[in-house]
Amino acid sequence: MSDNKQALIDFKTDAWKDAGMVAWYSQRMFENSGTNQLKHQLEMRYIERYATGPRVLDVGIGTGRGSIPLAKRGMDVTGIDSSQAMLDETRRLAGETPMTLTPGDVAKLPLPAADFDFLLSLNVVVHFPHWREILLEWDRVLKPGGRILFDIHSLDHLEAVYGPARPPTRWWRPAKPPSAAICRWRVPRTSSNGRTTMATAWWPSPRWAALSPVPAIIFWPRWKAGIGGTGCWAG
Repeated sequence: MSDNKQALIDFKTDAWKDAGMVAWYSQRMFENSGTNQLKHQLEMRYIERYATGPRVLDVGIGTGRGSIPLAKRGMDVTGIDSSQAMLDETRRLAGETPMTLTPGDVAKLPLPAADFDFLLSLNVVVHFPHWREILLEWDRVLKPGGRILFDIHSLDHLEAVYGPARPPTRWWRPAKPPSAAICRWRVPRTSSNGRTTMATAWWPSPRWAALSPVPAIIFWPRWKAGIGGTGCWAG
């Protein structure tokens, strides 16, 4: 992996360690309105469909939006995140619900092999160009027959929102210098006199732009067949 790619991964990972960023993100998820509400409903529909077995691992648990409901149903949930601030927020939101929360690298899990029945990961894979190695690492901690559920960003939805003439890199470019202003969205607006102008909203900083997920998801469920101990994938 190139130094530039690793630098970008480190930048985004470190950004989530900021308590202020975590508070903003948690409030955004708590409000759960508009596309966030639809996204959460879709997430939970697939999670409830594929979450089997008592042992659950949430990789990049964030604020626990996908796994806290499973813990409340009595499942044995472990959450891994590189950000202690995120883990603290998950603990706050979970209240008295028992969960095991552990700091760690999502690409090098501090966990034994073949220990979990179900692995959940929301808005994580999209941040890593070496996703194949990450999926192999996640496979390592699954029992034979275990399942992984993760999401990726939908380019079709992005083009439907912004139009094909506005590619993602125009709006979402985390490699911009810290002083740069990044456009969040731009839409035409026609005034009462018939004049059309472009209404524009800006991100407060490049960091916020880099960490904002596209409001659309594609789920990829996979389960470990465990044929001959090779950890093949089915599905």
